[in-house]
Amino acid sequence: MHEAPVYVSYSQITSWMKCGEAYRLEKVVRVPSKPAWYFAGGSAVHTATEWFDTMTAREQAVADGAELFREAFQQEIEKIRAQYPDIPMLEWRASGRATKEYPGKQDGNWWDNNGPAMVQGWIDFRRSTAWQLLEVEVEVNGQLGGVPVKAYIDRVFATPEGELAVVDLKTGAREPESSYQLGWYADQYEQIFGQRPSIGAYWMARKNQMTEPESLHLWTRPRLDYWVNKFDIARKNNIYLPNVGSHCRSCGVADYCPATGGKFAAETEDLNA
Repeated sequence: MHEAPVYVSYSQITSWMKCGEAYRLEKVVRVPSKPAWYFAGGSAVHTATEWFDTMTAREQAVADGAELFREAFQQEIEKIRAQYPDIPMLEWRASGRATKEYPGKQDGNWWDNNGPAMVQGWIDFRRSTAWQLLEVEVEVNGQLGGVPVKAYIDRVFATPEGELAVVDLKTGAREPESSYQLGWYADQYEQIFGQRPSIGAYWMARKNQMTEPESLHLWTRPRLDYWVNKFDIARKNNIYLPNVGSHCRSCGVADYCPATGGKFAAETEDLNA
């Protein structure tokens, strides 16, 4: 009998909303997911910026974004290779489109050339901003809708005006369309530390700039409780509907998906759930 994760996270809910079947395969059945370069590169940016933000002032003064990224990138690659030793790196998923410069799309070569600038952009921002850094990669475990929830907040700052701000680092090309994730983090921070961040923003690493800080007043506890509770009801009743579309071509569990006729789908389909 497969069971869903004990903790609920923002990413779990949005993954379920994007495609319930992919969520079931990844989080409930736990089939292996094909490695992706954007996971390796994105994790490397997060790790490298975390290293910088936890350095001493003297270390920060001489830190180099390229060196930090490439060290972190190599570590992430080795982690993935250890986890998926039978999948050649040439078969790792790559986002974006093939170009003359990057025929392998946004593969390892693309990240090796573009990742350093993302880290250096963060370093330059941190050296110039008036925002005071308070927390780095803080884990918060609370409850919403009577369900245990978990979150990892990339950064918490105090603005010159005295406001608390949550910031999430994004390495993808698209800017998030909602502050929902930031509101989730603000609520979880308040549950643990007793203070609620009033504003939030995303750091868009590819653009080396922060989105306009937004008020997080919309994301009230009752609203978040309601949504998490409904999600919990759905997963407890095995409601995992597929959402078939163009995104299926880049799905890491497509080989196991009954909705798209994956080659291993017979192992995972359960019509009696």
